[in-house]
Amino acid sequence: MEAKSRQTDIKMTARKLRRVINEVRGKSVVEAQDMLRFMPYFAARVVEKNLKAAVANAQEKYGVSAESLKVSEIFADESVSYK
Repeated sequence: MEAKSRQTDIKMTARKLRRVINEVRGKSVVEAQDMLRFMPYFAARVVEKNLKAAVANAQEKYGVSAESLKVSEIFADESVSYK
């Protein structure tokens, strides 16, 4: 059982996102949401929004609760560069 969420064209470098993502990887969804809520980085808000979308997809598709979910895979790839 896998629920996905993808966000494109984020106006932020992948390096800043990875700083937040590495802290969340492998945690339960409830614990990850608590961590993201209190992080001082703007990237935490972006990741939190995307995590909420993935949880909503899992609840809609499989009917599971957020307490039983775990963040198994999360990553940020490079995007377009700005001049």
